[in-house]
Amino acid sequence: MAKQVSPGVLALRKVVDDVYADAREAKKQGKLVGWSSSKFPCELAEAFDLNVMYPENQAAGIAAQRDGEIMCQAAEDLGFDNDICGYARISLAYAAGKRASRKFDPETLEFIIDPNSGKPLKDENGKVVIDPETGKPKKDPKTQVPYTVLDDIHEIEALCEKTLRSAGMKAVAIYGDIKKEDRGDIVQQFQTDPKTTVFIGQIDTAGTGITLTAADTCIFYSVNFNFATYSQSLSRIHRIGQHHPCTYIHLLAEKTIDETVLQALQKKEDLAKTVVDDWRQLFSEGG
Repeated sequence: MAKQVSPGVLALRKVVDDVYADAREAKKQGKLVGWSSSKFPCELAEAFDLNVMYPENQAAGIAAQRDGEIMCQAAEDLGFDNDICGYARISLAYAAGKRASRKFDPETLEFIIDPNSGKPLKDENGKVVIDPETGKPKKDPKTQVPYTVLDDIHEIEALCEKTLRSAGMKAVAIYGDIKKEDRGDIVQQFQTDPKTTVFIGQIDTAGTGITLTAADTCIFYSVNFNFATYSQSLSRIHRIGQHHPCTYIHLLAEKTIDETVLQALQKKEDLAKTVVDDWRQLFSEGG
């Protein structure tokens, strides 16, 4: 049986989602959005109606996944000093498009396990099992994890564009480095040019405020925990002006964080549907 989440935790998650949704909406409207550490008193931001983002929340999550070290190193490789706060370095690397991922073998379709990871294997008596060949403790396979590698989403997007061009397909892209004043022309090209058949976009950058009804298929290679952002991204192709059924595809590997994120989004979608669409039925049943 799945673990039940307490009402207090659900309420706290909604507060966090609302804070980030409001900040993204403010940015879309051209308002200033602040970057705050976790120590900044949120009461001041609320009192002065300031829109504030807390990147340390995400950095803490990345660190909890044991990806902090590789992300900090990525920031230092970009030229940032290692005296900078670890959370800040993680956020700076993330903002530059760096992502920690698990090493994958495309031939076997399996993750490549790090033999040095994991806890010592113990026998039925609780004693550590020694490998007779090496004389060192054996590792418990159940606790071992894949190698962690560093990906660059900008390189992935560039590779997609290059692959599409080699196949004779024309593509456009919108991500964080694309200037706001240039994005309208990119969307217009995709909407009106019959030769431009693929649009590549980051969910946080191209997931709101644009119309992409020239497409009827949307493929996600990555999502985040924010249901509002995810829901908005679904609506880029499913909106007024769309004349075809819409298809959504998620690229997932089993037992990965992406699978967990998608399951969490599904639960949030069910909760939102209950609150927004089915509340009358719930009250009538209660009466």
